[in-house]
Amino acid sequence: MVLKKLVSNLIVNYSTSLVGFLITILCARILGATEYAWVAFGLAIAGFAIPILNLGNEGTFVRDAVSIGHAEDVERMICTSFGIRVMLTLILSVILAIASVLYTHTMMDAMAMFSISLWASLLGLYPSSWYDYVHETRKQNILVLTERIASLVLLVILFLMPVYMHLAFVVGITLLLVRIISISMQVKVWWRLYAASYFKWCLTFRRNNLGGVNLHVTTALFFNAIATYGNQLILGNYQGKTELATYGLVFQIMSLIFIFQGLGIRLMSRHIAETCKSKTGILRSIFKNSMMLALGSAALALAVWVGIKYLHLLLDDPRFLLMNKFSTILCIWVVVVGAGQAITQHSLALHQESLYLSLAIFGGVIALFLGIIFVPQYGGEAVASILLGVNSLIILAELVRVVIIVKTMDVQ
Repeated sequence: MVLKKLVSNLIVNYSTSLVGFLITILCARILGATEYAWVAFGLAIAGFAIPILNLGNEGTFVRDAVSIGHAEDVERMICTSFGIRVMLTLILSVILAIASVLYTHTMMDAMAMFSISLWASLLGLYPSSWYDYVHETRKQNILVLTERIASLVLLVILFLMPVYMHLAFVVGITLLLVRIISISMQVKVWWRLYAASYFKWCLTFRRNNLGGVNLHVTTALFFNAIATYGNQLILGNYQGKTELATYGLVFQIMSLIFIFQGLGIRLMSRHIAETCKSKTGILRSIFKNSMMLALGSAALALAVWVGIKYLHLLLDDPRFLLMNKFSTILCIWVVVVGAGQAITQHSLALHQESLYLSLAIFGGVIALFLGIIFVPQYGGEAVASILLGVNSLIILAELVRVVIIVKTMDVQ
């Protein structure tokens, strides 16, 4: 059943990914390697913002909802957690606006960076876990596909028309407006089809009802972002826009594989939560799900690796040949991360947020420390190598800890 759902959702997700890929390639072709760096900067900043807006919702909502069980209490938890996330989005918007003005040299560059950063950051506000809980992952994926198609159509229209304004700004504003409408529709559709009560906004923390929000997971994801994106910002400062743009483009192409991994985890999340709650078959579940994600990621990584070898011809810019410097390391990294995501989901289902947080902080600090030393000299290859090494170490430590916990249960 899981495999059937995975195949069905993969078709929708990769259709969505294909549209997103066309948008990315079109932007790179039009802007060139130098100007595309603004997009890379915006996406790197969003890497820090997404976990803040998500507040651990994707990692723990299904687990908390399964524990609660009662429909009215689950809906109340949704109102509370989503209201808090919207409040943080408003605060983050002000911070991004100020940071964009301070970082850039012209107002148009600032507006472009702000709109692209906020557009990418709003991924953290998606109500994906709500659909996972009611086994309607495919419906939410279709809504996201609709968003991407609308974005692509509007961008094609813009590119066919004479553009008298800053192109990156026009693209950023267009994508941002479409995403805001998309999130509103996703919330409205879920509430109309699956909720029994009215939606009630709650924009403050309630200490006695913080289900669906997990600050340990949020902090851990923020430090994971430091490990993933912090060195990209160092790369841009020391190696220039061209190397950051090429590294950033390879990283975005890897999102094709992240989609498979993320979808796999979403489809597995409820089963993993119920398995860990019953305390039976946990090690078998870890092995099966880790292998499924690792093997699927390896097949996709091979296809991506081959495609990157010829992508510069489509982009018509020889500077994008630099992608070959980091593609192999990043392909290995994404396979390791695939297996690691399954291990992490089991760890969270076993309520090991403190372990997850400790390892994330360790990884973020170590990655940034190594980046300060090696990235200025070795560039993108150092960024990719540090990412692979730190993530492998964290995943191994997490696996060892989970196995010890399961063995202690003495139920396998």
